Amino acid sequence: MAGAATAASIPTLSCAWSAPRLVFDARFPEARRLARAMRGDDKAVAVAGDPTALLAWPLGPGDVLEGVTPEAAPFCLAQALGARASLRSSRLDRDLFVWSITMAAE
Repeated sequence: MAGAATAASIPTLSCAWSAPRLVFDARFPEARRLARAMRGDDKAVAVAGDPTALLAWPLGPGDVLEGVTPEAAPFCLAQALGARASLRSSRLDRDLFVWSITMAAE
């Protein structure tokens, strides 16, 4: 894939949770590969398309949700979470973004 990001070129996003809080879009093999490079197989969760099921995860003040997905997923999540969330994202290639949503501290 010409111009595709490598694991070394994507931002390192931190997450202190023991439960998986890194998601990748299973429709994109590159997303899976990058998620594994970021966290390893046991720390990433596959999603396909609609990210709203992720809103069921308990997100408290200071928590971070990260992903390697198309742009719509983090945008929709940030909109649903409203002012409680801050979105940071970076384009990886023509399809994928690496992103983090940080919940505001109380």
